[in-house]
Amino acid sequence: MDKIGHLVVTKSLTGNMHKTHKAALLLGSILPDLFVYTYLEGHTWEATFDKIINHMEVLEEKGRGGCFSYLKLGWVLHYVEDYFTYPHNTIFEGTIPEHYAYEKKMTRWMRDGALEQMSMPLCKKLDSSSQLKNRIQELHDNYLSQKMCNENDTAYMRQMVSEILNCYEEIFTNKREFARFMGWVRRKAGAKTA
Repeated sequence: MDKIGHLVVTKSLTGNMHKTHKAALLLGSILPDLFVYTYLEGHTWEATFDKIINHMEVLEEKGRGGCFSYLKLGWVLHYVEDYFTYPHNTIFEGTIPEHYAYEKKMTRWMRDGALEQMSMPLCKKLDSSSQLKNRIQELHDNYLSQKMCNENDTAYMRQMVSEILNCYEEIFTNKREFARFMGWVRRKAGAKTA
């Protein structure tokens, strides 16, 4: 998908996310298209899936829900969105110009109101990067068995991106709440020893 398409899809699913987190997420969602070196390996399932799962695991373990976490999450979403874009799959037999034409048409279709007409996906509750990995594989297998078209690309893409966003929002919220609790415990313990 092209940069504008990534921005359109990602922004449509951010809801009432904090403004700075949303900005970081949106920037992250287009960064792989801005860095030429990412084109050397491609933006396909086969070339990047294991690396993206590794990014998700690190984000789960070390991400704290600040701007950098959302930037990294946007990077992950970029590749996941591409996994559900027909030209980024091995079943696509077209040329590079056909690849670009498909993406431009898809972005135009989304910007012309198609996203507003689609209902928000009902999300499966996922709690970890390992559950997300299994879910991405499940949805991608289902996706590949469907007709390749803008509607299916977008429906599967929005489903998976929504589930990833919900999962990491929960992870980041739990980490922030735990950090606040531990700060409270340290303050209480410090007050008793003083």
